[in-house]
Amino acid sequence: VHNAGVSPELLCEPRARISSENYMRIIQHAWLQTKDEFLSFAQNKCPLGTFAMMCHTVVACPNLVKAIQRGAKYYALFTSDIQFELQTEGDFIHIYVRPQSGFEDPYHFLIESILVILHRFASWLIGRRIILEKTLFAYDQPQHGDEYSTMFSKDLLFNQDCSGIVFHKRYMEMPIIQNDRTLKKFLQNSPADLIARPKYDNSLSARIRSLIGTEINNEIPDFETIANQLHTTTQTL
Repeated sequence: VHNAGVSPELLCEPRARISSENYMRIIQHAWLQTKDEFLSFAQNKCPLGTFAMMCHTVVACPNLVKAIQRGAKYYALFTSDIQFELQTEGDFIHIYVRPQSGFEDPYHFLIESILVILHRFASWLIGRRIILEKTLFAYDQPQHGDEYSTMFSKDLLFNQDCSGIVFHKRYMEMPIIQNDRTLKKFLQNSPADLIARPKYDNSLSARIRSLIGTEINNEIPDFETIANQLHTTTQTL
């Protein structure tokens, strides 16, 4: 904490706050000390750089459902300590995070961090905030549980069979608008950009700009392609 420029006295203040930049420095220092992106909560280490390489793997996917499926498969290659499960129930998508045996996270820090990162990263990929319908937790509500509505969603369910997030399936077919250039900047600020509450411009014009891109050498998609990716008609567009 001291190396990150944060006063150790803040640890004794339950309502204390630090900036996302200071939090980023604390996490990055902890990564370096443990050489483990799971911060020694899991039985086996998750090598440094795993998350970054997963990002490079999924950023080329055509839409969010492909990105989430590929990300889950990627982590399954490197760790058996945490499993990601994707289920469709009616109009909603459930993404469960299942820790396996040997997982020790008494304060649920890692599980909750994964849920936050999963939500924010998926939102970043499509360039718009995914509205969570529900957030599930496989444990009792903690004393600071009143803060969770800001971190996750208004509908919080504790003592569930598994922890996870729930959102409408309409997001799953939305196109990935990020690329290697935007990913480089994103990773430079990780995990600050994942923890801070991002601001999204969800206007139609902003979404069109995202689809067209900013690289001069790239071919601009035609009108019908843009309309299809926005799930609308050319006349409406």
